[in-house]
Order: sequence, then C-alpha cells, then structure tokens
Amino acid sequence: GPGGETEISARGARVFAEACASCHGARAEGSDARVVPRLAGQQYMYLRRQLHDAVDGRRPNFPSDHIERLARLDVDDIDGLAEYLSELGS
Repeated sequence: GPGGETEISARGARVFAEACASCHGARAEGSDARVVPRLAGQQYMYLRRQLHDAVDGRRPNFPSDHIERLARLDVDDIDGLAEYLSELGS
C-alpha cells in the first residue's frame, strides 16, 4: 500500500542499526581489513534471497552467529533489511 516501501525500509534500518552496523559499518560499507563484506547497494532480490537462504540452512558457509541473529527476525524484518541495504548505495 501507499508508504509501504518507506515503512519496510524504516523497519530494515532499525534492524540494521541494532544487529548489523557494529560490524558492517554505519552505512553498510564493510571493511576489507576486517574481512567484513559491504552490503550497501546490493540488489534487493539478491540480499533477500541470501538472508532467507541463510536462515533456512541453504548457505552452509554462512557464520553460525549470523544465522542465529537472522533467525530471530520475522519475514518483514528480513525483507525490510534487504530493502534498506539496497537503497544505501543509491
């Protein structure tokens, strides 16, 4: 509905700030020195698929602490996170 994308993106921003920013950086820029991937500006569907695949066990090399964090989120949290991150690069 109207404003839905803004609302879900704001939800994703909250999730990112609480669970991800401390390692991935305030703008999801990542860190080559710490081997932390950049998430900002990745395609929405790619991010969404990777996050859901990690929770569902389809990414065997995904860090277990990340899987535990993501498993606490509901579908709207994950979709919002993917939306927010995809918008950061624009």
